[in-house]
Order: sequence, then C-alpha cells, then structure tokens
Amino acid sequence: MIPLSVIVGILLASSVLNSIGGPVATTLLQAIIAPRGFGADVTIEELGMDDLEITENPVEQGAAITDHAFKKPARLRLRLGFSNSSPQAGGDPLYVQTVYNLFLILQAARVPFGLITGKRIYLNLLIASL
Repeated sequence: MIPLSVIVGILLASSVLNSIGGPVATTLLQAIIAPRGFGADVTIEELGMDDLEITENPVEQGAAITDHAFKKPARLRLRLGFSNSSPQAGGDPLYVQTVYNLFLILQAARVPFGLITGKRIYLNLLIASL
C-alpha cells in the first residue's frame, strides 16, 4: 500500500504539470484515488439538497404563469472528522494534513468523483468549498 503522503506528493507535482497543459493530475487522481478511495473517521453532519426549479412567465396582470420545471443537480454539504490516531492513518502523524491537501488537490483538479454516504450514492461531484 502506498502511503497517503507519497500520493499527495505525486499529486502536487502532477497538478503543476496539469497547470502547464497536460492531463497528468486527472489521470493520477483516477488511477490512484478512485480505486482505493478513503473514508472519514466520523461524519458529523450530512446535508443533502435536491431542488426543483419552477420557472415563471410574467404576465401583465394577475399571477405569474408556471409551465415548466427542471431538476437541479444534487448538492451535498458534509462535516467530516479525521484523526491522526485512526487506523486509516497507519501511524502517519501528518495524516490529517495530508487528507486536507488531497481535498485541495481534488478541488483544484476539477475532477468529478463519486461519494457514498449513509443516505445515498452521489456521482459526478465537485468540491465547491472546503
């Protein structure tokens, strides 16, 4: 098993190459993280939002007319906890920093990923904010 800190080092280097124009970061993220994945030590909060947008057509007098609706992409807000003393850390004292850096790289690479929560499976997510 490759230590997470080594993976992050590779991904940091690849993100520099990716900014120059090559898809190296995307390829490495898919090859290293996707098959292995990783999980949080604790989920503090999971808030999923599924919205339906109902369009309105204004009229000169009276109420607006509604004749169309479309489903917006699902949104998910998570509060997660990671610990350097968890079994996933494998004794790495920088595990929490490494995981945070991994999330930053995943956000910067703009690579859609999947996520399995206690309520649902989400596909094609992007990290909007950390």
